[in-house]
Amino acid sequence: MKMYRKILTIVLLAVLVSALIPIPAFAADITVATDQASYTPDSLVTITGTSDGTVGITVTNPSATNIYTAIAVPAAGSYSSSFRLPVDAALGTYTVDVSTTGSTAETTFTVSTGIPEPDTGTLSITTTPVNGEVSVNGILWGTAPQSDEVEVGSYTVSFGAMTGYDTPANQTVDVTVDATKDVTGTYVLIPVQPDEPANTTGEQMLDSTGAPATSFAQGETVLASAEVSNIGIESQIMLIVAQLKDPDLRVLPPIYIGVTLAPGQSITPSIGFLLQTTGYTADTWTATIMVFDAWPAQGAVPLGSAVTISFTVTE
Repeated sequence: MKMYRKILTIVLLAVLVSALIPIPAFAADITVATDQASYTPDSLVTITGTSDGTVGITVTNPSATNIYTAIAVPAAGSYSSSFRLPVDAALGTYTVDVSTTGSTAETTFTVSTGIPEPDTGTLSITTTPVNGEVSVNGILWGTAPQSDEVEVGSYTVSFGAMTGYDTPANQTVDVTVDATKDVTGTYVLIPVQPDEPANTTGEQMLDSTGAPATSFAQGETVLASAEVSNIGIESQIMLIVAQLKDPDLRVLPPIYIGVTLAPGQSITPSIGFLLQTTGYTADTWTATIMVFDAWPAQGAVPLGSAVTISFTVTE
């Protein structure tokens, strides 16, 4: 009996000592994966893995906001959990965190539209010599210069009207991958008829033979000559008037020639006068050549600047 009690005491002490000695815990292995690497909004996401213990699952979106939490109990060492992405799910990278006693694992997946990014190039538009409005495929881009990234393809560039200019014609261009297509619209200034389309140059006095001279005698015939050009953009009726004055400002009756000059056309008239022997004073005379649109007495408008020639008259 004493021996039995002694053995029982030893056994109880052994049990007590073993209860006081800590037994090391072993971390359970855990893995995680998703059934796809990428999803579109409103898709079903399935999370799978292996674990020896109950699994905590957390999914966060690209903004680190928790969008799904679950507890999964493994069956035969494997677990699974599924959830559906929101229809307005943010695009980007999502993180799946799983954990069990003493062990964690992580994986990621992406959410995209599922539509591949289009190939693009750059369409750059300028206008000259003024900055006009530009439109692409009928959509106003604004006042030139304008430049933007666009999908590869064909585009029609049109230009807005500018006062005083002819509008450039539409241009259809092709934009290619990673290239810049430059388009320039050239506005052409619309010519305007000048207020004074007559330009008078080369004025000189000629003798009766047509030779240039600067001195003449009373009773001699002289010619007042100059080249008159139409520098306008329209045909112009011109009245070329020549007038001679003596030193006392007495005027010989004016003589005129009426012509119609086309744009860029010139004429060099030689208008003759007889220097009177009486009633006029010898010495320095002047000849003035003027161009009007009608006879001065009828309210004519000068078409250019008058020119004056000085010459000498002797007795």
